[in-house]
Amino acid sequence: MAQASIHFEPVKPGSEVHNYRLKSFDYVRKDLSHLNESWASSTIPEIRADVNTRYLKSVGQKMQKKATPIREAVVNINENHTLKDLQKLSKALEDRFGIRTFQIHIHKDEGHQKSKKEWKRNLHAHLVCDWTDKVTGKSLKLNQKDMIEMQDLTAQIMGMERGVSSDKKRLSSIQFKIEKEWEKLEQVLVNINNLEVQARQLSSQKKINEEELKEIQNDLSRFKAIRRDFDKLSDKYIVKNFLGLIDASKTAENIKVLALNNRDLEKEVKSWKEAFGRERKQKS
Repeated sequence: MAQASIHFEPVKPGSEVHNYRLKSFDYVRKDLSHLNESWASSTIPEIRADVNTRYLKSVGQKMQKKATPIREAVVNINENHTLKDLQKLSKALEDRFGIRTFQIHIHKDEGHQKSKKEWKRNLHAHLVCDWTDKVTGKSLKLNQKDMIEMQDLTAQIMGMERGVSSDKKRLSSIQFKIEKEWEKLEQVLVNINNLEVQARQLSSQKKINEEELKEIQNDLSRFKAIRRDFDKLSDKYIVKNFLGLIDASKTAENIKVLALNNRDLEKEVKSWKEAFGRERKQKS
């Protein structure tokens, strides 16, 4: 069984052609068209002209072309609904919201071929309405609360089960998406935590490497100083001067000691460089 539903949209140019069946449609069964009912107090052009007059008189300028002063509702019905039921609904809409209906069309001949043996009927009615203030011609301002109340009113008057709010359906969909996004976010947080741990480890390792490098650099500086001293002592002119001032055997012994220290440092520095190079290669 169909649920109660009413949905308004700006009236379309071909509204009256459709509603009065002024042309053939492939979704209409002509053998059921005698079940349709229509009522009208005015045409769409007549109401549009009246709205424009009221608006011009009230505002002092013509209504904008993008304005939608005439709107059309599609209302779900069942097999037993008649014009009397739709007229009752129309009066309630006018009393509560100021929406004035000037055409009602009940369609019981629309549908589609669900299977070779079954024709699925689309029972509904159209309410063509003046959506403006009856004095100023300005569009009515209805909010979300009004639209919800309109659904409740339709269900009550048409004696049908209230349809599920589209807001609730949309909320369920949003909640599902939020849960999925939370799952993704939790995984992202785990990844961030892992990266932070790795960053701390790398930072610690970098500190160690920097300390090792600093130590090597200090050793190299010390080695260079020793080498400079050795070069000075090795210079033939400086050695000659030293030999004239201090004991030659003692100077020769000093040179020998410095030379040995130089070779030992060269070996040690070479060893450190190779070890440091292997460690950096492994980490990269």
